[in-house]
Amino acid sequence: MKSGYCKFNIAILFFCFFTFSLYGQDNNVRNHTSVRKNQLHTDRTGNVFIDIEIVLNGVEISSERQLVLVPVFKGTDNRLELPPVVVNGKKRANLYKRSLALSGKRDNAYSVIKADKKTVFTKIPYKMTVPYEPWMKKASVYLTADLCGCGGGGEEYVSTLIANGINYVEFKGSFAPSVYFIIPEKEVIKNRNEHGEAYIIFETDKWDILPRLYNNSRELEKVRNSLQYVREEPTAEITSVSIKAYASPEASYDHNLTLSERRANALADFVRNIYHVSARMLTARGMGEAWSDLEKIVSADSKIEHKSEILRIIRSSSAYDEKEKQLKDIAGGGPYNYMLRNLFPQLRRSDYRIEYTVPHYTVEKGKELLNSKPNMLSLEEMYQIAYSYEEGSKSFNDVFLKALKSFPDNRIANLNAATANILDGNFKEAQRALDQYKSDPDAWNSLGLVYMYLNDFRQALYYLEKASARGVVNAKENLRSLDKVKEQYKTYLREKAEFEYK
Repeated sequence: MKSGYCKFNIAILFFCFFTFSLYGQDNNVRNHTSVRKNQLHTDRTGNVFIDIEIVLNGVEISSERQLVLVPVFKGTDNRLELPPVVVNGKKRANLYKRSLALSGKRDNAYSVIKADKKTVFTKIPYKMTVPYEPWMKKASVYLTADLCGCGGGGEEYVSTLIANGINYVEFKGSFAPSVYFIIPEKEVIKNRNEHGEAYIIFETDKWDILPRLYNNSRELEKVRNSLQYVREEPTAEITSVSIKAYASPEASYDHNLTLSERRANALADFVRNIYHVSARMLTARGMGEAWSDLEKIVSADSKIEHKSEILRIIRSSSAYDEKEKQLKDIAGGGPYNYMLRNLFPQLRRSDYRIEYTVPHYTVEKGKELLNSKPNMLSLEEMYQIAYSYEEGSKSFNDVFLKALKSFPDNRIANLNAATANILDGNFKEAQRALDQYKSDPDAWNSLGLVYMYLNDFRQALYYLEKASARGVVNAKENLRSLDKVKEQYKTYLREKAEFEYK
């Protein structure tokens, strides 16, 4: 019979997730079943809290068979089996129902699932509370999985260790974070760009654009999609489209420079004629041989031979044509031929960049663009959108998290997203962002809250006092919360000691 799932009042709980593979004989149950442990502990209420997720990732259960999954507490002289999860094949499901109806007995399973397909992919949440008994302190908790329902050590019977002993609940202080968000400056002119790389294949020593050649149609589609992204928004105004073409090192440097210029102009003409871009907006430039890119891809290639010698030549101050000659002379030309086949094609690319401007948007228009074209918004506009919602609500917090995706390197975007994560209870995520801003006064209040959550009260006090000294009212409120949490912690330690003494 199911027990009620109790939420406890020491703190808001933030669980770490761990995945445990099933151990047993080499069969399909072990290979395709795992357990994700959310929580398994006890506290002063006298209950053990169990919150796991059973993951079936391709277990084969034929129509006539049944998989029985049972969480088990096992001590030296004691054993407690919790209600099972039953997964029935199609025919077995009907038999299961008839058997219950004929017997008149109550179904004591935690849940019963019908496998509509032979191969089962599903996640089964399992949450229960059971009364705590002293023997459970050192008990191990397993999940047994029995595909034939026989409950023995047969070929299809396996088990996994979920926990070795029942721990006292981890302390998390109960406090309401007091936070503030930084107001970004308003952009005077909102310049934006869409850019990318197109790898257009040309016939040898030619520069005609042939859309049907190899993957050219797909590469040209990249340019079209970027233009379409901008054109779909009527308020956006394209100001320029620039193209830079690069060549690989075979043949002379002067020849390749001219070739890259012709290919850049050919792509610009194609964009002008096919995608209807004004000639006055277009610029094209041939960049010649891409030696710096060659250095990067050689460094990253794990298969190329004589790598150190190749890189020495690439990095040398020799003339480009001399470098190519030296590369051809290595090991009879083998490494050069390898680069010619596998690496040089990666150098023959065309970079494109579409510059455009957008106006300042109202909050309502901004909400529309936030879900479709967030890059067209400014950080300040996103801030205004956030404050059109209730502070701390999911919609409010989500705006700051979306802002970070559009402005990943922006200091204010990072600090405000960290603050939103604190309101969301994602303190670990906030900590990852704030670690790079420990010397930034605007981060100190949030850092104090993160350390208070981590029960590092010394560090929490350090940062909150620094923020308070700067006149941050929120820090003063959090300092009062810190005093209360420290008292909670003393109570927690006393209760934990009493529990462990029993």
